[in-house]
Amino acid sequence: METLQIEKNYNSKEIKVIVDYLKNEKVIAIATDTIYGFSAKFSSHVARKKISKLKNRSKKQYFVILISSLNMLRNYCIVSSSQEKYLKKIWPGNISVILQAKDNLEITVGLAVRFPKNDYLLKIIRQVKEPIISTSVNISGFPSILKGEEILEKWQFVKDKPDLVVLDKEVACGKASQIIDIRDMKNIKIIRK
Repeated sequence: METLQIEKNYNSKEIKVIVDYLKNEKVIAIATDTIYGFSAKFSSHVARKKISKLKNRSKKQYFVILISSLNMLRNYCIVSSSQEKYLKKIWPGNISVILQAKDNLEITVGLAVRFPKNDYLLKIIRQVKEPIISTSVNISGFPSILKGEEILEKWQFVKDKPDLVVLDKEVACGKASQIIDIRDMKNIKIIRK
């Protein structure tokens, strides 16, 4: 488990380090616009499996993915004009939505997606050139970890660890994203407040 200390705003060298980890199918722990998250390249089955193991979570459960644009979203989800209009009102921001995944993804349930309001995350996603997974840093069923130092303490003595922990004292982490199911625009459901 490596660490990367961010002193102030993410610079291009720090972003490159993070992007390289993600491109190489590694799992990182990074502060998002909501809370610290385990992140990995969406297409990496190896990294998704590792995140499930780190969280002690079923491999059948899906994770929220972070996107950098509505164009990226359209590559992964079916988006109607009414859904797009709704998304333009709430994004970017700390709201995740569930949409119907495209058939080529072989996901039979909806896909939870968030367009974060965070410059360094958007730069990372753009450089990885695909969505990144983001799921709370915790063991499933336990409270989320809100500080990088706590991640180091929690995973210090266990076998499975994230490959990189990004320590950032400037970023305030607080509350997980709200999740709204908008697959049926006539029956929008709040899944998590």
